[in-house]
Amino acid sequence: MAIFYDFEFSELVRAYALAGAEVVLIPTANMQPYTGIAIRFVPARAEENEIYVAYANRVESEGNFEYYGLSCVVGPDGLDHARAAVEEEIIYASLPKEHLTNIRKSLSHLNDRSPELYS
Repeated sequence: MAIFYDFEFSELVRAYALAGAEVVLIPTANMQPYTGIAIRFVPARAEENEIYVAYANRVESEGNFEYYGLSCVVGPDGLDHARAAVEEEIIYASLPKEHLTNIRKSLSHLNDRSPELYS
């Protein structure tokens, strides 16, 4: 699990993936104008780490904050398995182990890393 702002740092999800995690769950309350987190960061984190990411974002407004929704479940290939609109809705997706295994065989981001270059 990762919360809100923590997820925006790539190292956290990478550490989870290297430790063997298959999915990261992210409950959040992200607001305008940061829609890029749901649209760009979530798919990128999923694909670069060959992991499922489930991002559950708040909807509506409170005080000066306007929460934008866009909750999603993204596969290890960076593709949406489910995505909500900018409104309250329930989404769900299957997270097949076989899909994860196949993606991990075809992608090589984790295996091709060269940590000795940046340690």
